[in-house]
Amino acid sequence: MGKLYLNGVDDRFDPDTDHVIGPWCLIGSRWIGDDWSRFDFVEPFELAADEVRAADECATLIRFHITRLSTQLNTQHNKMRDISFWWTLLTPWLQHLVEASWRHWVSVEQFVGRHRGEILTYDVPATPENFNFDFADTRDFIYRGLRSPDVLSWMMADFLRELGPDHWTKRPIPAPDFVSGNAATISPPAQTSAIKQALRRFLGRLPVANVPGMSLSSIPLSLYVNLLPRRTCAEDFKGLPADAPPDSFPPAYLSALETLIDQTMPRSFTKDFRAYDTQAATSRYRCKRLFVTAPTIFEDRQTFEIAHALMAGERVVRTQHGSEYGIVDVFNIGWMNEYVNAAFLSWGWSGHKNFPGRFLPVSSPMLAGLSGRYKCRSRQIVLVSTAAVLVPFRIASAQRPSTMSGYRSDKALFIKGLDASVQHDLVYRPYKRGHTDLPDQEWLEQHVGPLEIHTGPLTSSLLRSRLTVLDHPGTTLHIAMAANVPTVCFWRHGLFAPSAEEKPLFDLLKSAGILHEDPESAAAHINDIANDVSVWWRSEKTQTARRTWSAKHAHTDRIWWWSWLRALAKI
Repeated sequence: MGKLYLNGVDDRFDPDTDHVIGPWCLIGSRWIGDDWSRFDFVEPFELAADEVRAADECATLIRFHITRLSTQLNTQHNKMRDISFWWTLLTPWLQHLVEASWRHWVSVEQFVGRHRGEILTYDVPATPENFNFDFADTRDFIYRGLRSPDVLSWMMADFLRELGPDHWTKRPIPAPDFVSGNAATISPPAQTSAIKQALRRFLGRLPVANVPGMSLSSIPLSLYVNLLPRRTCAEDFKGLPADAPPDSFPPAYLSALETLIDQTMPRSFTKDFRAYDTQAATSRYRCKRLFVTAPTIFEDRQTFEIAHALMAGERVVRTQHGSEYGIVDVFNIGWMNEYVNAAFLSWGWSGHKNFPGRFLPVSSPMLAGLSGRYKCRSRQIVLVSTAAVLVPFRIASAQRPSTMSGYRSDKALFIKGLDASVQHDLVYRPYKRGHTDLPDQEWLEQHVGPLEIHTGPLTSSLLRSRLTVLDHPGTTLHIAMAANVPTVCFWRHGLFAPSAEEKPLFDLLKSAGILHEDPESAAAHINDIANDVSVWWRSEKTQTARRTWSAKHAHTDRIWWWSWLRALAKI
């Protein structure tokens, strides 16, 4: 009899007879550094088309529950708020819950289908009656909830009760100790200057806020927005209610999801709702005025402010603040939280798949501040990595947990492919933010030797480096292209695949030698250009590829605010 591990493996784990439900089960064990080809990991959505279909169906399911919960929470809090209010508050939490739970349900279902004929045992944590996680807010739910292997294994054990065959043995274990977080102190936004304090008294609050790279420029832009004609548009909010869940979801999952909704709803929407709501209501809102912002969707204090702005008749405009926008196939996190408002200001593109939205390209103030600042002052070649996510918490067109061992191995292949003189100048920037991500620094040093590790501010180092190397298409790619930093990228097509609409732009990067589909090719290219990177980088072919890509995804103007004045006037 073998054992199915839903959480961390122990010393008795035998890969010849036992199974792990996912690579997160290997965290902290000696197996985390091994070749994963021996493990029969399940990826619930093998094809990009499967991911797109699953995300679309989840979007409809999310809309249904927003509609249902709007009525429920209005009654609970004795309010009469419309769906745009509740959509703004609930979507960041609900979108992650629905996508993560459906992903895990399908994973369990496929694992059972693959191994039904075996005799397995698995641990089932005891669950107290009326159990509730008591998450403080959306951020707490994401990081202490969905990104926790303990919560993930608890969820999968619960799904196995429904999906597992009768001849598999359930071994009861004590309930996990999910320690409750403390809600953050609710306070007004920090006031950074006397000018901003005076403007807050005059305007109620700055109508242009939290835009990356804008800093004090938000003050004159706020004055400009306050002087613009006040318009109305019946189609400003594009979030549509749904009367029923899609037929594609099995009733057992829909029932399990309703239980999860009750168990995971953050206190910011229940017991602490009044405190958040009262705080947001203290700000002054101006009917029909624009509210231009780009805060993280995980900060409930800020989403309450946006929800109140909508309720007061303000026209919310969201702005791009990172990668994936306009590029990937699956992007519920973007369209459901940001595209649904009056307008979305992009870094150059004017449409994203068939997602609803009014898209206006503008010059990014963050990227414009970096344009023309590159000047090679060192021989450093900076290899920049990203998170190797092992605990999946949404459906996305990005890394799949089972491929993360290969993602890590590709870095070793790349480094080994560099000439000794080039390796000597290499500096590695690891990603060290998540305790459930695949660790790679120590593993890499075991396989390629000691590495010089980059710490501290990244952008300033890139602006003076000889070359930047990226193994992922994150925000650093946008920064490098806008700043004209010599850059070589490599990643497998299946690991970070752009949509069909954006593929020609990435193919253009390939034709110029900027992007490579395997680490060996990237290393060979760098060996060829290492003696004088500028000859290759400044060539017409390379610069044409960079400029063409940047025009759509890293657009900058020397006077960036002029494009903003025109765009905001149109809205």
